[in-house]
Amino acid sequence: MGISIYLGADFAGVCAAFIPVIFTVVTFFGAFVKKTAIAKMGVMKQLGGVIEESLTAVRLIASFANEDKEERKFKELAKKVKDVAQKASFWMAFIVGCFKMFIFGYYVYSFYLASIYMEKGKLNPSNGYEKYDVGKLLSVLVSFMTGMMQIFGLTPNIQALI
Repeated sequence: MGISIYLGADFAGVCAAFIPVIFTVVTFFGAFVKKTAIAKMGVMKQLGGVIEESLTAVRLIASFANEDKEERKFKELAKKVKDVAQKASFWMAFIVGCFKMFIFGYYVYSFYLASIYMEKGKLNPSNGYEKYDVGKLLSVLVSFMTGMMQIFGLTPNIQALI
């Protein structure tokens, strides 16, 4: 992102106006993903406990002919895990879709602004007040987008740590 500021500070600044929107969306949806992931892990832990309990006491269960009871308990918890996992997967896919929509929206926004800069013949204060040309605008856009992608590439790693 530093390269984009060096090449065209005013255009990079205008493009940076979209960053708070994306950070707000990531923060809001990140909290929601965390909540659903914790719920999913809780149900999975519960199911794992039932399975472990059943496997360690398999002789006792068989001696009292409680296989059907244990099977029903397992099926109920497995259905609960499936429902929670499907809900978490749906929301995760929805959030990724929204995030991609905002990223591509940013691309549209920045290319639209670049076309306005070209059409109006805006001057570049970082380049001795020469007019912006296609090369400078694309250099600013690509370096800015690359910097943003590096920053947002940290999101899955942060989510894994959470």
